[in-house]
Amino acid sequence: MKANFELDPAAWATLRRLLDEALEQPHEVRAHWLDGLGPEFEPFKPRLRALLAHAAGARSPLDTLPQVETAQFAPRTGDEGEALAPGAAVGPYRLTRVLGEGGMGAVWLAERTDMLQKRHVALKLPRLLTGRAALAERLAREREILAALNHPNIARLYDAGLTADGQPYLALEYVEGERIDAYCQRKALDVPARLRLFVQVARAVAHAHAQLVVHRDLKPANILVTDAGEVKLLDFGIAKLLEDGRAQETELTQLAGRALTPDYAAPEQILGQPLGTAADVYALGVLLFELLTGSRPYKLSRGSRAALEEAIVAAEPARPSAAVSDARLKKRLRGDLDTIVLKALKKDPAQRYSSAEALAEDIERHLAQRPVQAQPDSRPYRLRKFVARNRLAVSAAAAVLLAVLVGAAVAIWQARVAVAERHRAEMVKDFVASMFRETNPFALSTEKPVTAADLLKNAQQRIDRQFNTDPLTRAELLTVVGTSLAGLGDFQRASDVLAQAVAAWQGVARADDPRALRAELHLADAEHQLGRHEAARARLARVAALLEGSGRTDTEDFVRLKLSEASFEFNEGRFTSERAFTAAQAALRVAERVLGQRNEQTIVAYNTLAVAHRWRYELVQSAQYAESAYRAALALFGDDGRHPRTIQLENEYGRALAGVGRLGEAVAHMKAAADRAADAYGANHVMVQHFKGTLAAVQLDYGEIKEAIGNLAQATAQDVGAAKLSLTYRASQATAQGRALLVARRAADAIGHYEAALALFERAGGRNTLLLSAEAEHALALAQTGRLDEASERLERMVAERRKANNSGELQVALRHLAYVRSLQARHDEALALLREAI
Repeated sequence: MKANFELDPAAWATLRRLLDEALEQPHEVRAHWLDGLGPEFEPFKPRLRALLAHAAGARSPLDTLPQVETAQFAPRTGDEGEALAPGAAVGPYRLTRVLGEGGMGAVWLAERTDMLQKRHVALKLPRLLTGRAALAERLAREREILAALNHPNIARLYDAGLTADGQPYLALEYVEGERIDAYCQRKALDVPARLRLFVQVARAVAHAHAQLVVHRDLKPANILVTDAGEVKLLDFGIAKLLEDGRAQETELTQLAGRALTPDYAAPEQILGQPLGTAADVYALGVLLFELLTGSRPYKLSRGSRAALEEAIVAAEPARPSAAVSDARLKKRLRGDLDTIVLKALKKDPAQRYSSAEALAEDIERHLAQRPVQAQPDSRPYRLRKFVARNRLAVSAAAAVLLAVLVGAAVAIWQARVAVAERHRAEMVKDFVASMFRETNPFALSTEKPVTAADLLKNAQQRIDRQFNTDPLTRAELLTVVGTSLAGLGDFQRASDVLAQAVAAWQGVARADDPRALRAELHLADAEHQLGRHEAARARLARVAALLEGSGRTDTEDFVRLKLSEASFEFNEGRFTSERAFTAAQAALRVAERVLGQRNEQTIVAYNTLAVAHRWRYELVQSAQYAESAYRAALALFGDDGRHPRTIQLENEYGRALAGVGRLGEAVAHMKAAADRAADAYGANHVMVQHFKGTLAAVQLDYGEIKEAIGNLAQATAQDVGAAKLSLTYRASQATAQGRALLVARRAADAIGHYEAALALFERAGGRNTLLLSAEAEHALALAQTGRLDEASERLERMVAERRKANNSGELQVALRHLAYVRSLQARHDEALALLREAI
């Protein structure tokens, strides 16, 4: 393109009008159309020929600056900029190599030479086409836009300026990545993985919209994915700052024409109407369609730009599920994803998603198996579309009648569904209310008042009688009763009821139905509490297979699954197992992304990871996660701290504080938790016993010896009813009693408790941190009663074992205890060496 384009504004307007008319012509007749123009247009013909020749290989008469895509770019063309070569200086940058070239300029890989920033950049340099002032205006606008966009998924603007000879430049983040569509294809990503990538794109676009910026050219070429799986959105070269919600044209755009990629352009872009953020929402819809199906939304009768623009403006896009042939993928796309994509592709901007953020949220709802906000197209809507396409063939009267009939049928069907759901909800509510209403009114005056457990037991007996003809409601109520019994610590009855619930769900729902899976997870937890470890693990494996098979690894049920996996490891004494730690990490990772901070499962995930770190002697990290869990519980359940979950987490927070030496704070929190637990559960509840025992352990370190012994006595003397305490738990109780007596200088009395603890640990099987602590303290008790050689032999064996296992935390404990015994043996140099090693 070497034609002179120095024209006054009036001539530019005429040239633009002629160019628009020329581009409307089929490619093969444009030359004939041009020759047929009147003599008054003769001065414009050379310029039109040049522009049309350029348009044959470009997206628009004056393309935007080239996209920084991957390592492969278009070769250089034209004569402008021949003076630039690798090694040349542009401002403070040294050119390395050409990355790409477009109608308005080139992009170079460059590096900064003034030592202020040692980084490679993508340096954009314009050509002289319409004058420096106009190009500087476009470049200044892009600088203004990019400077306002600070988002991890948007390529950053590092620098902008003019060289000494007036050459404008923009220094942008150089992205080593791959087009998003090519990345998905090469990695063979499944649908959930593609959706997660898309959410990154939509969030980046939403950020730009929040800064009043609309991109206007979203497409795979402008979206790269790095090796780390991070999306980077590129090229705001044709973006517009928004005023009053609509993109206004600059003088340069008025002169050079609209730069866009037709395949991803919204109808309002094709029609030249003012643009808002809805244009980017439409482009996101096209991108999502392509990522899911590998094709575009429109099937064209002819492969011309005019046919594409006609389809975008007038034709209805295909459903994604109808655009694929693979039966499994078709089933995966049918429903929510069809609805989401088609809502983004509505012709009317007002009918699309209100924002890119709303589109991203609906995708995340779908991934989390929650209802999406986009409502599926109704039958009346599809009927109106049919009549609009066949207006001449269908009489107005028939259309109205058909619409009324179909609308009435749909309304009746929807009403029936709503009534059925409302009726079932009312039955559940009435049943729960009746549990209290039908309680013996004189029970409060008897010696044994009615408890929550009594109500739940009575409810279980009534469910089969009252709902034997309504299996769905029966399954829901059995699940509620079973989980409530588990919450009260009655795991035997909870297991029985939840087993009935699982069987009931199998009769009314698919195996991977979230409600059925949740019931099975609760049943696995109850079985594990009862010591049925193999059965519980088999259930977890079944739930894991169903979740992975249905692609639902980004859901709340997946979080519950991983938390149960970690809990099972802890309960079986494998406190430092890698499986427990990785399961806790996976649970928190998904919970934070899918459920957010204000969710009980996220809070439990924080606490589980805190416990995992504590057992690994990573005490600072443990305290951080424990505090996050406790603070989040206060925010979610109320700052009075009386919610059962908050009580549990305050106790865990206290234990974590003790681990980092903040003993006074730890004792205060743990006392408060124990007192609130007694108020909430009753003095004989197993959780109260647990809290008293853990409090006593910290009080011993804090010097409250008398109080610790008293709490331990309460913890072990209480009748915890039907709760089945594990061998490991009972062994840890015996260890705590021995420790209290040892600290009180009653070593002889302590030995019996330690021996009882070791016997219980032996029955439980396996070696863990609790067992090693009991062995070490037992050796101390032996030493304090004069059995120094026996104590020394035991501790030497422990030190050797811990060195071989490479467990620094447990080794430190063994070294300290052996140093104490060496000091009693008057072997002070050895004691000092052992302490130094421990430190």
